[in-house]
Amino acid sequence: MINIRQNSYSNSQLMRGIQESSVAYILNHATIEQFDKNTIIVQQSEKHPFLHLILSGKVKTYRHSTEGKETIIRLLKPQETFMDAVIFMNTDTSPISAQSIEPTKTLKIPQKIIHEAISKDSILAHNLLQIIANHYGSSMLQVDAIHTQKPLDRVGFYLLSKYLEHIKLGGSSKSFSLQYTKQDIANQLGVAPETFSRSLAKLKQMGIEIQGTEIKLSSSESLCQFCDPTLTKKCIKSSKDDCKIKE
Repeated sequence: MINIRQNSYSNSQLMRGIQESSVAYILNHATIEQFDKNTIIVQQSEKHPFLHLILSGKVKTYRHSTEGKETIIRLLKPQETFMDAVIFMNTDTSPISAQSIEPTKTLKIPQKIIHEAISKDSILAHNLLQIIANHYGSSMLQVDAIHTQKPLDRVGFYLLSKYLEHIKLGGSSKSFSLQYTKQDIANQLGVAPETFSRSLAKLKQMGIEIQGTEIKLSSSESLCQFCDPTLTKKCIKSSKDDCKIKE
């Protein structure tokens, strides 16, 4: 079995609550992979029958056109996975690429091992279904936003979603940090870099100031104007009378 700290994977949605025998089986067949910054981990249109659990670092998954244009699908941090949906597709090659954004370490698990493990562990199967369902929901919102929302609303919604994640972890109510570069965030939101910069300038007039990667709010409610029903369940203020969004 590979030598790995339990807290580097046990809180991940993939491994949470699964049988000890499943953990042992996965770790017995997995390998730890280390990647320098900007390393291609998975290449679109090539075989890659593995699931990756990020132990440290950050990864982006994306598709690229024949002209070389890149469209970011997901921006991922430790305890998150990639290739989770792909290993269940009836295809020999990957429809996406994956690249490290910074020095990254992953737990690389063979597709065959995942398939065998879920046949014996219903909790692991449920975890994977939940992960894939969450990705589907996020992708649906992403496509909808690109076609129906103005760039400012897309940027504001993104910042609010990250702010709520920050608050859930016990962070400050008036500041939080961006975990990814502005260029990558703009790409994921389908916004040109110059449009993203203009949106940030408009947000400053609303009491939302961006200093490097730090977001500073004049009020804990500064981003509420970008809320919608998909985020209310994540907000502790949603049950209050002055909440702007009611289900």
